[in-house]
Amino acid sequence: MLEDNTISKIAFLFVAYVVIAGGVIAKSLSCQFQKQLDTNSYVQHFIGILLVYMFIMMEGGWDFDEKENNKEARDWSNGNSLHSMAYALVIYIFFILTSKMKFIPNMMFLFAILVLYIVSTQYNYWKLRESVSESTLDKMKSVKQIFIYIAVILMGYGIGDYYLYQQKSYGSKFRLHKFILGNPSCNYEKKQ
Repeated sequence: MLEDNTISKIAFLFVAYVVIAGGVIAKSLSCQFQKQLDTNSYVQHFIGILLVYMFIMMEGGWDFDEKENNKEARDWSNGNSLHSMAYALVIYIFFILTSKMKFIPNMMFLFAILVLYIVSTQYNYWKLRESVSESTLDKMKSVKQIFIYIAVILMGYGIGDYYLYQQKSYGSKFRLHKFILGNPSCNYEKKQ
């Protein structure tokens, strides 16, 4: 059974999706920067890692040892930046992997981690305030576990399905590193 802190970190992936999907603000940057963001996938990934890292640090940073986290009050200026960067890399890798899905499995996965985030956050809220019974908290723990399993299954299915789809679409031109690190080439028209 996963610890509550681990579940909170998994649910943090939802925050990463919201932040990265909100990237329309990039249009206010210099033209050179916009060009690199539009054309250079390594710059895009670097910025993605930095976004996740900064959100972790704004929360006070994360330490591998929860006892260390609880020794002193933490904020954006005194968290464990090295461990937080490692967490950011892992979360970003999961973000990249989970972005390699078709629309429906991806939306189902996002819904599962949204529910996980909501239940986990509410669980922590009620537990800290001792405002519900232990049996309610136990039921919420079970719901969290169920949604973790659902998210893992959806992630595995979605990535596998999209991998096979891309492999079939590109044939001999398919490259695993492009599948993982490359940006998809979308064939749709933007209507204005």
